[in-house]
Amino acid sequence: MSLEPASSQAIERRWLGWHRLLGLTGGLLLVVAAFSGSLSLIWQAPVPPKQIAVQSDAHPARTSLDRLFASVQAAHPRRYGPWLLELPLDDSKELGAWYLQPEETEDRGYAPLRVSVDINSGHIVSTRIWDDGGVGAVLKLHRRLGWDGPAASVTAAIMTLVLAASGLSLWRTGRNHFPLSAGDGGWTGRSRLWHRRLGLFATPALLMAALTGIALNLPERWTIPPDTDLHPGGLVRSTSDPGSRPLGIEEAVAVARGLFPHAVLRRIALPAGEIGVYRVELCQRIEADCRHPATSVWVDRYSGQIRGVDNPGQWPRVRRLVHDLSAWHSGLAFGTVGRLYWCLAGFVPLVLAVSGGWSWAVRRGWVEDRPADWGGTFNRLHDGLGLDHAKIRTFAADLRLAVTRLRELADRLQRKYFQ
Repeated sequence: MSLEPASSQAIERRWLGWHRLLGLTGGLLLVVAAFSGSLSLIWQAPVPPKQIAVQSDAHPARTSLDRLFASVQAAHPRRYGPWLLELPLDDSKELGAWYLQPEETEDRGYAPLRVSVDINSGHIVSTRIWDDGGVGAVLKLHRRLGWDGPAASVTAAIMTLVLAASGLSLWRTGRNHFPLSAGDGGWTGRSRLWHRRLGLFATPALLMAALTGIALNLPERWTIPPDTDLHPGGLVRSTSDPGSRPLGIEEAVAVARGLFPHAVLRRIALPAGEIGVYRVELCQRIEADCRHPATSVWVDRYSGQIRGVDNPGQWPRVRRLVHDLSAWHSGLAFGTVGRLYWCLAGFVPLVLAVSGGWSWAVRRGWVEDRPADWGGTFNRLHDGLGLDHAKIRTFAADLRLAVTRLRELADRLQRKYFQ
């Protein structure tokens, strides 16, 4: 007598127990993590270096960075901490000046102040805290999920791994009980069917996001390279005489661009204090996304000497792998198709949570299952609303108009808050 069927059923029950327990207890955490990640990908699309180069050439009348920052200083004369200037992306005409340590957000962790400046006139356009709205709030929610430190991110990643492994094991060991092509006529059968299909669809992206999410939360000493002659891993300080005339922003940028003449200027970290140095960040053609470039040049604020260089073209494989973790985590490493797949997979946990919760509630007897009669449901909706063909056409026209208005509003909000 073979014990294989009994053993298989025991394994199936064990996996089902873990799958159900984690889904019910941590489903909300996974939904928030995946949903906020998808929104971040939608609002912060990768921008390749070629596109940035064309956009930079489209603004030949840009006011000098020294005059633009003078406008920022005039508006905020009492902010003496470090500033970071970020050149515009896409077709925006606003330079972003980031004040990294505002006094009003000291108890909120990373919450810098952003001052938007018109690159042509130098006028202040807006001033806001990074996480007060827009993409900043979504990114902060995704990174921290309401908890201090990486605990929530690592917990969500581990739960995702266990849920995906248990779901795959359930389908593999019990394909006869968990098919992908058939379901009974009730809503429960339909929900279980789509639960399996969407789970298999999103599993590769969720597994990759979970593994890289854990790696991204490793201690910095494991991921940041040690000090070398070219890459200053520690604090870089000016060694020249503070009494001499300091370099202007444009002069420091010119020194940095001498090393990378074909790179695109992206950000300039201004010196902090009397011994600070400029850090000029550029984007080379070998980089996939210019939103977060890796090419950096440290320039002495007095002598103009180059104090350090970080060139991703000379990185060893391990360093490049560590830097590319974020690209693998977000699907950007797979191009436009990968980013689209990652976005769709990020919305799947919400459907999985609803369908799994529905099946569990029906199993417990809290909800009564009903036949999935699509025609009857449509007819009942039609009769209940008292719709006729004219009203349906009017509703469709109003819906198209509403969608158009929403798209226009979304474009305005994106130009104002997300660029």
